[in-house]
Amino acid sequence: MQWLSQRAGALYRLPTEAEWEYAARAGAQIARYFGDASQCEYANGLGLEAKGVAAKDWKLVNCSDNYVYTAPVGSFKPNAFGLYDMLGNVYEWTLDCSHDNYAGTPPVEGSAWLEADKGDCSRRMVRGGSWFNLPQNLRSADRNRLNTDDADNNTGFRVARAL
Repeated sequence: MQWLSQRAGALYRLPTEAEWEYAARAGAQIARYFGDASQCEYANGLGLEAKGVAAKDWKLVNCSDNYVYTAPVGSFKPNAFGLYDMLGNVYEWTLDCSHDNYAGTPPVEGSAWLEADKGDCSRRMVRGGSWFNLPQNLRSADRNRLNTDDADNNTGFRVARAL
């Protein structure tokens, strides 16, 4: 982010978990901002196109998004805030250090959960699910943690501009 911040002349960073979820929900109070609409219109997850890579006992969504692996950005409809690919495609890194739940003393509303808040910063939280997630896991509240040196084909990032 330092390179981007210097190049653009503005401060950029990873979004916090709270910021990420707010952006993903886009005002919706339901698990998926697209409601009952077809997942394949809004998100890249395990659909019928993935039969060849999915385990036999996995339940795939009953549609095809035409991408077995990652899809180009903007391949699906945006949410109500005009943001693309908030669910599925790739997990997105957040600024928050790993923490099991929100019990205890959470940070100030909207800020990142860091070491000072008893977070494990050798692991960071990722949000949104990926192309390799079962349909029930492609939801705004889904969260996972990864080691900070992990890199694979189902994890990426989105940047936020600090104001």
